[in-house]
Amino acid sequence: MGKTADKATRQAEELTAAALSEPVLVVAYANRCGVMGNIVSRTLLNVASDVVLGDQSGPGPGPVANDEIHTDGAKVKVPPAFLFAVTPSKIHIFDIKMFMGNLKLKKEIAALDRAGLELASQEDTLVITYRMVNPQQRQEMMFEIMKSDYARDFAAFVRSA
Repeated sequence: MGKTADKATRQAEELTAAALSEPVLVVAYANRCGVMGNIVSRTLLNVASDVVLGDQSGPGPGPVANDEIHTDGAKVKVPPAFLFAVTPSKIHIFDIKMFMGNLKLKKEIAALDRAGLELASQEDTLVITYRMVNPQQRQEMMFEIMKSDYARDFAAFVRSA
């Protein structure tokens, strides 16, 4: 990671740690689907994750909106860019603002339970598109991260819970 990425990650860790009551284990910057990816990869991911995740009650399998988080029947709009902060029990999602290398947490838009969480992924030319589902809690969302070791490391960490 370069100096700018290191600074942005440190800043995200500090701000989310101050905002949350649990320790922050890892942070990751992400984008709403379609910001960098394309509709073909989302369609392929929906089909592939239906096979991987199988039949579930509640939201999913099936298409997941690329600009919403589904949480127990409610839908929350996802901004174009956002931040994940992973704690021992939850994955917190923050709306953010970046300006001249400085990060501002605008607000927490959702928190998904880590227990029972499943993560499917589809690599494209530029991005990795993820579908995160917690069938027991009726929570799900899709997002993308620029194709990198950073994205793969984040996914491995989330899957290890």
